[in-house]
Amino acid sequence: MKKGLIIIRTATYKGRADEKDYERLMSFLDEVFFTDKNGRVDTHFVELLPKLYKRQYNPCKNNFVVKEGKEIKGAAGLFYSDITVCGQTLKCGGIGNVCVAEDSRSKGYMKDCMNMALKDMVRNSADLGFLGGQRQRYAYFSFEPAGISCDFSFNTSNIKHCFEKGFINNYEVKRLTPKDTYAFREIEMLLNGEPFYIPHEMSGIYDVFCSWSAIPYAIFDSGVFKGFFTVNKELDDIVSYKAVDRQSLKKLILAAFEVLGTNSLTFRTPAFYKDAVSFFSDTAESLAMRHSECYTVLNFERVTQAFLELQASVKKLCSGSVVLLIHGFNGDERLELSVEGGKICVAKSKKACHLELSHVEAVRLLFSLFSNERELLAPQVQQWFPLPLHSYSFDGV
Repeated sequence: MKKGLIIIRTATYKGRADEKDYERLMSFLDEVFFTDKNGRVDTHFVELLPKLYKRQYNPCKNNFVVKEGKEIKGAAGLFYSDITVCGQTLKCGGIGNVCVAEDSRSKGYMKDCMNMALKDMVRNSADLGFLGGQRQRYAYFSFEPAGISCDFSFNTSNIKHCFEKGFINNYEVKRLTPKDTYAFREIEMLLNGEPFYIPHEMSGIYDVFCSWSAIPYAIFDSGVFKGFFTVNKELDDIVSYKAVDRQSLKKLILAAFEVLGTNSLTFRTPAFYKDAVSFFSDTAESLAMRHSECYTVLNFERVTQAFLELQASVKKLCSGSVVLLIHGFNGDERLELSVEGGKICVAKSKKACHLELSHVEAVRLLFSLFSNERELLAPQVQQWFPLPLHSYSFDGV
């Protein structure tokens, strides 16, 4: 090689990873995301999200990569799931592990991987997508912070003053293992009975509930399942939970404090979990509301219809209508949203629009905690929003 000669390497492959790439892909992802200041890899994706990265789940088919020769230099995972909202099934694409090798920055590889993922979502008629990441970075690809998580902080003082005297937890609390198939079947049945859920395959459900290093527990009354919760590895955040009824919810709260031996816990709560929102609104020390993820909507008609119906199931909506012209990432949609006598309708319209919105403006208006554009709507229509879009921690990517 001539002295001073600089070789600029370029991509030789852009597309889905091959199954033969498994070891190379996992090593690449771990190195980019989890190399510490001493150059050691201290965390592994297969441990953090076993439901996605174990070899048996074939993460390669769910990853778009850029290669230089045989070496992977960029990647973006795209993991599909079906969300059922008030009887309607929405196809959702979760995007994760977006990264570029340090020696391949500024070559456009991240854009290549993200664009491949989004084109695949459009091609497969996905209705929406989500990811976790820096707002402006992913705004270029149509994602915007949205959805609602109600994070209730609850402590032992609250228990002392807000639970009736003599109320105790007499339920069995069990930390779950892969062998607890009965408990996981009950958890899945409980979630599937809700107006918002993502079905899970029983063969991998333990890995699902251990996502993000969470620890799953279930509660039982004389062997009868009464609910579940998962806690983060720091043992201070109940990242998901559900009880079969309000009385069992109160015992679940006591059970979590008892088994974790803590004085304070945060309970991440979707806005549509009525029993929990009602109880904690009366008793919790504090409430922080935040966006649950960054979202993109590829079919505003279907997604808005589903979540407007979910909203109507948890609160009384004012009658009214509005026509929105949305310049969406996946094309323009002129939609009329109407509520009349409890009937919800979102449909294509040829009427003059009340409001014209860019893609991210529409996501904000419909699904985020605050929207400047929402202030321009009639008061009775403003009352509908934000719609209760949510992502459970165990379904995150």
